[in-house]
Amino acid sequence: MTTTTRADWGNVTLGVYNALYILQRGNVEERLNRYWDSRAAIDPFDTGPGTRLTDIGRIKLSELIACVNGADENATISAARQFVEMVGVPTVAGVTRSPR
Repeated sequence: MTTTTRADWGNVTLGVYNALYILQRGNVEERLNRYWDSRAAIDPFDTGPGTRLTDIGRIKLSELIACVNGADENATISAARQFVEMVGVPTVAGVTRSPR
């Protein structure tokens, strides 16, 4: 039997809800890469390689996904906030709005 720890969702921002949506949908790294590639395609000053997660970023992302899929809502909210801090609010909003 799994016990769910309930949290106060009153102070959760739209950015955090968007992060939860992204983290729970799967293929997070693929979605991030697709968004970053679309941004680079329209930026005439972006001449370098596309933005990608480092190995440490991939490890952190997998930890955040595990927390979001857990039974503790406080850990879920915290993981979503960390994801927003990791990639930034504009990226979270852009990935949420981008085509699937």
